[in-house]
Amino acid sequence: MSADFQRFAGASMNRQSITRSLFAVLAFAPLALSLTASAAVAAKGDCGQPLSTGSRPSASDALFVLRAGVGAQQGCTPSVCDVDNSGRTTAGDALRILKFAVGDPTVVLNCPAATTTTTTTSTTTSTTTTTTLCEVMRMYPNACAEITLNSTISGAVDVRQPGPVQLIIDLCNLDDVNTNGLDDAPVEIIDFEFDIEDDTFGMFSIGLNEVLFDPHPVIAQPSIGMIEETTNNTPGKLDVPPYAASGTATIDFDLFVAAEIDIDFDGTPIMAMVHHDVPMTLNGVISNDPPLPGEALDMLQAPGEVIILNPFDVPFFGATIDSVSVDLTAETCEPIEVPMR
Repeated sequence: MSADFQRFAGASMNRQSITRSLFAVLAFAPLALSLTASAAVAAKGDCGQPLSTGSRPSASDALFVLRAGVGAQQGCTPSVCDVDNSGRTTAGDALRILKFAVGDPTVVLNCPAATTTTTTTSTTTSTTTTTTLCEVMRMYPNACAEITLNSTISGAVDVRQPGPVQLIIDLCNLDDVNTNGLDDAPVEIIDFEFDIEDDTFGMFSIGLNEVLFDPHPVIAQPSIGMIEETTNNTPGKLDVPPYAASGTATIDFDLFVAAEIDIDFDGTPIMAMVHHDVPMTLNGVISNDPPLPGEALDMLQAPGEVIILNPFDVPFFGATIDSVSVDLTAETCEPIEVPMR
């Protein structure tokens, strides 16, 4: 992807300030994670809790707000993330959340009130939807990913695994960024987790390549893109259900992941954190948001284009990601590992 998606990313981030802010916040994380929650009443969507559902914010909330503060995260509304009521979300808000999480009695969270709030929650076996203002957060706890991996060790191997995917659709910024006459909205993937074990590649855990886990720790690689209607029946509205009575839309975004791999190579155990620099562009057409089962998102890159690299940007045993297909609302997802030799 190119200029269209870069416009969604916002202003360029200062790498040194990101690192300093991250280290300052994470200094409090071990203490925050060791505490027992108090009896105060709180919930996701309350001030300081963009992610957690506990009785008070967590370190994950602080990291989410930190990424929003440095421009690497969308979907952080002031009524949730501007905890010092300063009029903007900064790394200072993330630090304040962590201090509050560990019980600092001098810290109070004071978010501005939302001027208009509509909350709708519906739960099915595969999807939970929360709408706050004009941002839509979709959580798919049982998405199904089918991935073809290739390497000089094994040849091509197909794997299939269920796992959680979470994304935000920002209807607040509905636009026509590529000037093709179709309304579109920014999308960001904020969670993508798949733990896989097979006889060839051993154990490996796949997650988003973000600030905390990036092999290049001062570079954020957010997974961003857009949802765009296929026909503009109503200008200024995304013409796909449930935002309109009918229609379809295309989802298109760049996915960056990192994986922690634990394999045995000729009797020698190898553990490594690997990543890729070429994005996996996932694309698909949907007739509803959330997508219906079978409306999968497929990688557009050709086999061999997405090269797996070690932390020094050296190819890892010639490994590549040759194909990816993600069904967000799959009805079934039986794990498989099938050598293709």
